Amino acid sequence: MLYPKFVYPILSLFDPEKMHILALKRLARAQEHPGFFRLQEKVFGFESPRLEVKLLGQVFKSPLGLAAGFSKGLAFESLMGFGFAFGEQGTIVPSPQEGNPLPRLHRLYRDRSLINWMGFPDEGVGPAKEASERLGKNRGYVLALNLGANKASVELGRASEDYVRLIVEFCEYADFIVINVSSPNTARLRELQGREALAELLFQVLATLDRLGTTKKVLIKIAPYPDLSWDQIDKVMDVSLAYGVDGFVATNTTLQRPLWLKSRNRNQRGGLSGRGLKLYSLKTVRYLSERLQGKVPIIAVGGIFTWGDLLEYALLGASLGESYTGFVYQGPFMVKDLKRGLDKMLEMEGIASFQEIVGSKDRYLYEKYVLGDK
Repeated sequence: MLYPKFVYPILSLFDPEKMHILALKRLARAQEHPGFFRLQEKVFGFESPRLEVKLLGQVFKSPLGLAAGFSKGLAFESLMGFGFAFGEQGTIVPSPQEGNPLPRLHRLYRDRSLINWMGFPDEGVGPAKEASERLGKNRGYVLALNLGANKASVELGRASEDYVRLIVEFCEYADFIVINVSSPNTARLRELQGREALAELLFQVLATLDRLGTTKKVLIKIAPYPDLSWDQIDKVMDVSLAYGVDGFVATNTTLQRPLWLKSRNRNQRGGLSGRGLKLYSLKTVRYLSERLQGKVPIIAVGGIFTWGDLLEYALLGASLGESYTGFVYQGPFMVKDLKRGLDKMLEMEGIASFQEIVGSKDRYLYEKYVLGDK
């Protein structure tokens, strides 16, 4: 509890985007030193066979991953060294772009939330590809690549070309691919979740994968309800399943602003993440799970700070979870603490595997551990 109570309040006095970049650069420099990863393993390592998840043709050492947006490749190895079983590198776009004007990242400290209006700032294919090559294939974690489109391509109606280019450039490096059509911070990007636009995009993406002769799994990252209506979410699911998409990442950030938000930055422009997003993500995951009936898996994103949060998503039907804002606020021991707590619960309840509880809606576990965590 040292980090969230004492360290983070000091860090919060500085510009959040500058501090984020500085932290990544420091981690990138640290990982060049011999023994750095061994030290990380000693300090942050924790594994248990009860936490293993077999999904998407991969074996995940635990159900917790790092959400997209945290790193496009810089210090990615170090970030995984804090105990994440998998992570999404990106969002990557083909051509360099600056993103939206500063300031574009805001803390909502009292609400354990963030608002970002980043707009996919990126250096383009070159640096991201160098990072992917550096990560290699002999990793101790599962690597997902989160792919987006340049602002200019979206505005010109040529977003599909960007996704196809990225598939060609990066497919060999990814264990699975996430198609990001749901960021609220690039104008008109969310229109790609419409029936016709999504069908065209998926046709192009999957045809490209077929041409490359690969069977890499493809997931769609969607916006939460009520940013999308239930009818719109139905259309996303129907089109995705018709084209053979392998799963969903639910959800991206939200444009909603819960009335209970107290922080002075609550009305800033951009997508809300963290605790403020969780209710919307939970509703979306539950709806997806009820509609999908286990046809394809769901990866939950939104307000995962503790193992109780991850358990809540799992009971509703999410096979895996990802954290970003929770990791920002809870600090480097968050992942280890979450895994140890979750494993201890499984052991106490005589549950052999985390996968057994996915979609179970077990009332006993919910009341004892989820409600007990709040």
